[in-house]
Amino acid sequence: MEDGKKITFSGEGDQEPGLQSGDIVVVLDEKEHSTFKRDK
Repeated sequence: MEDGKKITFSGEGDQEPGLQSGDIVVVLDEKEHSTFKRDK
């Protein structure tokens, strides 16, 4: 996975009877780490 990638779960947000469900959108934010390094 890469920094800034969006993952969408369609129709999974705020599920209530009689209302249309929204989407859940997760945006990845990669941060530097002193021990772990990501190979690109």
